[in-house]
Amino acid sequence: MSDKTHLLKLSLLLPVLAVVFVSGCIGGDGDSITFGSGVAIQGWQPDFTSLESWEPVKFYLKIQNQGESIAENVEATIMGIDPDEWEIRDSEHDFDTLAAPDRVTNTPGETKTHYYNGNAPGLPDGTSFTFEPIVRVSYDYKTIAQKPITIVDTEELRRLIQQGATLPSKETTYTAGPLSVEIRTGNYVKTQEDPELPLYIVVTNVLWESGGSVAGYDYPIRIEFDMPTGGGTIKDCNTDNDWVYLWQGKTAEISCTLQVDAAPENTQVERLISAEIYYRYQVDSRTSVTVTG
Repeated sequence: MSDKTHLLKLSLLLPVLAVVFVSGCIGGDGDSITFGSGVAIQGWQPDFTSLESWEPVKFYLKIQNQGESIAENVEATIMGIDPDEWEIRDSEHDFDTLAAPDRVTNTPGETKTHYYNGNAPGLPDGTSFTFEPIVRVSYDYKTIAQKPITIVDTEELRRLIQQGATLPSKETTYTAGPLSVEIRTGNYVKTQEDPELPLYIVVTNVLWESGGSVAGYDYPIRIEFDMPTGGGTIKDCNTDNDWVYLWQGKTAEISCTLQVDAAPENTQVERLISAEIYYRYQVDSRTSVTVTG
């Protein structure tokens, strides 16, 4: 085979190899993204768990956004020890934002790390003490909940009952994060003159038992409702200018009135109740280090 022929075949083969190589990298290992409860602390520890007085120390922090919303104004603060005593200058670190996982591209949530440099405090000779540094990560977050309801014309409902048919019942869905949301109402609304029905929203802190908490006095959250055009209005909610407070940091119940627009004659339509909940959240992690004088 001549050199020109060999080079020609090689030049035709290389683009094919490149396509195969790139295509093989896009899918990764095929594992699907798993979502968690907002920003998680994946690592918090010193480089050495036993130190002598005045010995240099480095604390390592790793966090990841595992929920379905972008985390904004992410901050990490060291507690449980005196930063001045440990000569830690940046005991409060600003991470800015953390991107959420992406279902479409199967991309995990954004991860960031930080190192805190300091020195162990001085202790008297022959003594030792085990310190327990805590890091608190706080961030602004959003949870979106949706609940489909069916609006059915009176004549259509009569026809369905006579045929033994049933209207579909659909559960509340909400984005992954540290708060869960349940929207409770009837499975369907029968049209009549100005139909109204009660609407209940229950918000629960799913990380309460593990120490996660809505930040702020009385654990405030802000809730906004949305109904599509032609769906109706949500009114008379027991909120304080859209603000609600989790009782003992655990749960909040919001009651409203849902006034529904009439469905087209002799048919049924599905409308989607949507609630967006805004809040600041915080999670802690604890480690230990023993200092000997």
